[in-house]
Amino acid sequence: MAGMGWRNRISGTLLRDGLLAGLTATTAMNLGYWIERRVRRNVDGPLDYDDSNVPALVAAKILRRSDLSDDASFRLGLAVHWGYGSLFGLAAVPLNRKFGPVTATAIYWGGMMTMACGMFPLLGDTPPPWRWRNDVIVTSAGQHLVYAATTTAVLRALTRRQSGVTLAGDEAEVTPEVVGATGVNGAGGAGEDAGAGGSAESLGTAGDAS
Repeated sequence: MAGMGWRNRISGTLLRDGLLAGLTATTAMNLGYWIERRVRRNVDGPLDYDDSNVPALVAAKILRRSDLSDDASFRLGLAVHWGYGSLFGLAAVPLNRKFGPVTATAIYWGGMMTMACGMFPLLGDTPPPWRWRNDVIVTSAGQHLVYAATTTAVLRALTRRQSGVTLAGDEAEVTPEVVGATGVNGAGGAGEDAGAGGSAESLGTAGDAS
């Protein structure tokens, strides 16, 4: 029973950290869109489909609500953006427990891109990804990388502050002083131880101008 309670505390801590990492990554993604808009002042409307009303359309279709007003659709988009963005941070927890930071981030990013390229055409009525404009693809890939990298960084930073919880790749090296103090021979040892608004129509297809 005591072991079960210890494992439950660790699981609860990692779930909390995953949600916090997802929330922070969503904020970082918003900041990334804000910076890109300042750089690309010639672009009107959303920068990619995550930056448009498509996530709200996807949620409305899942909820079978096709009668939403523009205001209701905007609010639903915000809820999806922040709620889904925070919850998806949980998916980074098992990846970071099994893999190092680079591999975990790469798999995490690939999963998000696969979901976006499949879900948006299927439920959001966008063109298939091979017909997306080049600048839309680049923005989507870049912003999802910001989210994935931020999630991994925050999750690992939070975990290193806790005792008894270690993620893959975070094991500390055992120094000679530690080996001598503990009487352990060898070099092994354990350490302490990531805006819904505007229409998607302006995003166009691959033949349109950037």
